Formats: sequence, C-alpha cells, structure tokens
Amino acid sequence: MPRARIASDLDDTLISTSPLYHQAIWTCGEIIHRVLGSASPYPIKVLDLQREIDLELMKEYDYNPERFPRSWELTYRRLAVDAGQVVDDDVVELLLDVARRFKQGPFTPTAGVIETLNQLQREGHELFCVTGGCQAEELQHRKLRDSGLDKYFPDLIITDGDKTPALRKLFQGVSRTVMVGDSLDHDILPALAVGAIGVLVRSQSWTSYRPASELDPSQYHVIKTLTELPALLATFWK
Repeated sequence: MPRARIASDLDDTLISTSPLYHQAIWTCGEIIHRVLGSASPYPIKVLDLQREIDLELMKEYDYNPERFPRSWELTYRRLAVDAGQVVDDDVVELLLDVARRFKQGPFTPTAGVIETLNQLQREGHELFCVTGGCQAEELQHRKLRDSGLDKYFPDLIITDGDKTPALRKLFQGVSRTVMVGDSLDHDILPALAVGAIGVLVRSQSWTSYRPASELDPSQYHVIKTLTELPALLATFWK
C-alpha cells in the first residue's frame, strides 16, 4: 500500500475525553437543580442554555480550558436571576470546581487505537497529531503523555480553532494526505480546504454531530472507530 501522511485529532479521536465532560455536566446540572429547588427548569433547558453559553464563549475563550467551567457559572447565574434568587457565591465556586475536574483525567486511548497506530506504523504511514488547544498547551501535552500515545507522534501540533494553516504546512508537497477527527467543523472542513482526504470518526462529543455549513456528506468519509481506518486507506490508493 502506498504510504500516506496522516494527521489525527486528539480528543475523542485518539483518547476518550467526552465522558469526563459528561460526568461534570450531570453533576453541575444536579447542583443547579438542588439549589433552584421548585424553580429549577426542565433538565434539557438547562443543558441547552449551557451549550448556548459555551458556544458564545468560544469567541472569547476558544480552547481555553476555563471556557467550560465559565459556561456553567454563567448558566447558574442566568437561571438564578430568572428564578428571582440571589446568586450564591459558594454555589458558583462549587460549579467551577466540579467543571474543572475534566482536566484531571484519566486520559486513556479509545478502544483499538494502540493496535491501529501500530498497524499504520508497520505499513509505513507518517503519523502526526494535530489538536486544538492553543491556550491549553500543557494540558494537551499531558493528555498525550498520560495516554501513552506520545511515542507514536514526532510532535504534537497545537492549533487554535482553525486547523487549516497547520494542515496546509504539514501537507505541503505531499501527495497522499489524510486528516482524521471527530469534528466536521474543526477537522473535516480544514482537511478539505487544503486538498486532503477527510475521515470523520463518530464520537460521543456533541461536536461530532454538529453540522458544518455547506458540507456535502459525499465529500468526506465516516468510520465508527479508528480501527476501520487501515481498511479504508487501502481503498484510496491502489
């Protein structure tokens, strides 16, 4: 099989991070429900508000790890005011503490990743990790080390919300290029923008299912897990 240069996203592609956020979401929601009491809105409304605020904060925080905790603080403040309650500073601190726990890990490879990376290396492919996190460099490096995946990548390429410039530089002059990730916006669109093949790995992250504007499903490939990647690559270049 011809060798390719393959870039892979980190979070929810190589390692599982969504469950850490899910745990925080459940706990923060329960805290708000307990504090608001009978004024607590239907759970889905709390989650929708938090996601709306989190998306709005992307403009200011981008990949800063404080964005997620801040979104829960603002969610509580908004709901407390709507319920006619005084914002409790102790509740704010508790929400911030709980929402920051995702940074503690554990950070573990998704199922089959180790075996897949070993196979890709045996087949001679060049492997690179390209991840968002320009304001969380230390955390992203720690995720790679703690998961044991640092030995597979010559360098960790950390970008802001747009991976296009990094991919353009990484793939320049290379004829066979692939970007693998779980986000249409942050992985697939940048891949297509630089003429690379985009492979979407479905994950438990909401960004995996968030539709990208003006993106035809026929323009990219979808796999359920990374273990399907080697077989898919074999269909690209005979």
